[in-house]
Formats: sequence, structure tokens, C-alpha cells
Amino acid sequence: MRTGDTEQASNVLQGLQNLVVLVNASWSQNSIPAPVGGHYRVRGVQSSVTANTVRLRSDYAFSTRLNNTLFAQRDSQYERASVIARVRWTVKPGSDLFVVWNSIGPTGRDRLTPRSRPSRGGLLAKYVYFFRS
Repeated sequence: MRTGDTEQASNVLQGLQNLVVLVNASWSQNSIPAPVGGHYRVRGVQSSVTANTVRLRSDYAFSTRLNNTLFAQRDSQYERASVIARVRWTVKPGSDLFVVWNSIGPTGRDRLTPRSRPSRGGLLAKYVYFFRS
């Protein structure tokens, strides 16, 4: 697919098992050619820019009232990865508790050192209560 001055390619693999587990994996590549007569500067080298993104999503329903979602993504352009985990518990119809954890950090693939700690992250809890009259 060609959009403006970028070229995009992607693949998606998805599976569903008994309405309990949903797994989705995707890969996309965005290539941005260097402008005519000019270059982009990436890590000190003049060239076109190509970014690969890999995504994985998994949903699992423990029951009709309790489920979780895991989403992971890796970006080759910025050499970082992110993980988001969410648990949703439906106390009663219209009233839900959400607990979400997210983390973003470098992948460490551009150097020979062990992976460093995440650069950003957080834990969030949210409760929605439906008042009935």
C-alpha cells in the first residue's frame, strides 16, 4: 500500500478458541524514502527510514465477569517495547473494576548491555459504579 511518500506493508494472524481466548499478532513495515536531493539523518547516517512494528494481543475470559487483556508492541525505529496488561471484573451489570499496568522501555538490541529498566510505567485502578433508582 502506498500512502503519500510512505510505503506500508502488514500481516495479521488471528485466532479464536471457544469464545474464551483471542490471540492477534501483527507486523507492519513503514518505509519512508529520502526526499529528492536530500536525506533523512538516522543515528548519524543519511538514508531512507524504515520502521518495523510487531504487535501481540491476547484476550482471555476466565468467566463472563472476569477477563484480562495483554498487549505487547516492539518498534524498531526507536528500539523500544511496551506492554499493557488489563484485568476487568464486572461486579454487576454496569459496575466494573479495571486494573491496568503499563510499561515502556528500551529493547537493548542496539547495544550489548543487558536490558535496562523500563523508562516509563504505571499501575492504574478504576471502579465504575452504576447507581439504580
